[in-house]
Amino acid sequence: MTVTQSFPQKSRDLIGLVPALSQYQYQRSLLSFRSDISMRNHSFLVLFLLLVVGVFGVDTDGVKSVSVMQGDSVTLHTDLTEIPTDGDLRWKTQDDAIIARIDRESNRISVPGNTSFEGRLKLDETTGSLTITNIKTTDKRVYELLISGTNWDKPNKEFSVSVDDVFSVDGVKKMSARKGEPVTLHTEITDIPKDDVIEWTFQDTALAKSDRQAKKSLTYNKEDLTFKDRLQLNTESGDLRINNFKPEMSGLYKVKITKSTYTLQKTFSVTLDDSREFSGSTGTGVPVICGASVVLACAVAVFFLQEV
Repeated sequence: MTVTQSFPQKSRDLIGLVPALSQYQYQRSLLSFRSDISMRNHSFLVLFLLLVVGVFGVDTDGVKSVSVMQGDSVTLHTDLTEIPTDGDLRWKTQDDAIIARIDRESNRISVPGNTSFEGRLKLDETTGSLTITNIKTTDKRVYELLISGTNWDKPNKEFSVSVDDVFSVDGVKKMSARKGEPVTLHTEITDIPKDDVIEWTFQDTALAKSDRQAKKSLTYNKEDLTFKDRLQLNTESGDLRINNFKPEMSGLYKVKITKSTYTLQKTFSVTLDDSREFSGSTGTGVPVICGASVVLACAVAVFFLQEV
């Protein structure tokens, strides 16, 4: 009797353990599931960051990515306000050829690269920043900045310059505009980062500026009334629209987009399109616009209307 009673009791004890075991297994499964989700989220975050690096050109190996178009001018920044008194600054290409150099100790400045770059290199004597004007597809390469000196312990810099599409053939984009009509100067850029500064000049005179990072409103040259109430600046693309174009607005326009590691510049030459310069009225209330090729036809039409 003792045996038969003890068996059911043990069975009941075992059965009583089932819910506890099920609860334990459930918790283990839940922890495993959460761990799996966490790993997947971590993997997704890593993948996302890699995509950001690839799309936006974030530097991962110390090389600065510089994207320009053929015909642009670009300035590679040294981030220096001045070169050390005993500093030796050198700009080299990926084939180890020195294209520009400033030796403060011997007070020598040279730009030997202007031979192969056909005079398109400019070296800032104070900061050492290098400007390449009228970029060509052959300029696509890695540029290295090396600075040595007694108290200089900063690493060298590398800039990887890529040249995509064509902005202009000779460094200046030529355009024409008709009197009284609007004209838009397109930078061919779709989205300018908020920390970039956009500056427009006309004949080297300040015209418009936008600094979204500093939350500064657009500022125009108020001393010259030529462009008063005629300018519209797109802060996302940098495009400049000029309304009601006048002959005195013909000339060179330059846009400078300053980034943290380099400055991009584009130049436009806008001339007056006088193919339809004659416009007026016949005196009969009928407006007449005549071009050089239809002067005779216009004259006949005016004569006919006056006779009627």
